[in-house]
Amino acid sequence: MTRQVPVRNVPFVLTTIGDISRTTYEMWAWCPECMRGRELDLDQLTVQLGAEFPYMQLKNVLVCTACGRRGCVAHFSHKSGTTR
Repeated sequence: MTRQVPVRNVPFVLTTIGDISRTTYEMWAWCPECMRGRELDLDQLTVQLGAEFPYMQLKNVLVCTACGRRGCVAHFSHKSGTTR
């Protein structure tokens, strides 16, 4: 008889915008040129780019709406009011 061991603290990898949209994370874009940032609409990004689009490649498509610079940095963080 084998004993089932509960899985705890298993690391997970977020590599696509679809991965991030299924979590309690939000995604932000930050422009290193003009120092502005804003929250990204993950639902809209998923429709436009596809759920399997690698979030590390977002810098190639993000354009700052304030200064027009291409190459904004994308990062994610826990949504306000959520717990881990």
